Amino acid sequence: MANLMKIPGGWADRKAEELKTSVEPEAGKFIYFGCCVNMRGEDVDRMVDSNKWEGKDTQVQRAMELREIKEKCSNVMEWAKTMGYAEDPKDGLILENDWSLSYGKGDINGVWCYWIDHSRIEYVWIDPDGAAVIDTETGTYLNLDKITGMVDPAEFKQDGIRTGRMSCKDQNLANAPKSLEDYPPEMLTPAERAGLRARRRKK
Repeated sequence: MANLMKIPGGWADRKAEELKTSVEPEAGKFIYFGCCVNMRGEDVDRMVDSNKWEGKDTQVQRAMELREIKEKCSNVMEWAKTMGYAEDPKDGLILENDWSLSYGKGDINGVWCYWIDHSRIEYVWIDPDGAAVIDTETGTYLNLDKITGMVDPAEFKQDGIRTGRMSCKDQNLANAPKSLEDYPPEMLTPAERAGLRARRRKK
């Protein structure tokens, strides 16, 4: 990510919020941690530098990386759906066909993780066996279990990112756009724009 500037109201912020509730944990899989929009730049830089897959950018390698991420990480296809990817190529861009994506496997602050780099934003899943216990009401990390002593729990503090389902009571959804057509183009991900084009061609 290297010092990404946060654009208020942009699609990256919109997706960061939507993904807090859409990517549910699955038993025995890495849990969705959040994206670099809400993380400290130096933590993300170190994570990217830890990448075990770096420098192997072939079609076969990328397919293997995505396959492993889908196998090891919670609800990757729900992440894809939230990001606007279609399930059928006739309906728009599917995850497997988006060659602008890249994938990573390494660690963030000593905790093993996987990430998907989408438009220079890293979306991160962390190992639940090394992860902190998360207070879903406050979004803070209570302890670091297996790596206690290696990392200060404060190091994992994010701006309210929570793993799993969170309460909607504090969200004002009344004025949210009702469909993708209601958003200006700059508020849509590339996959959402591709899906809209595919739907318009069918009309």
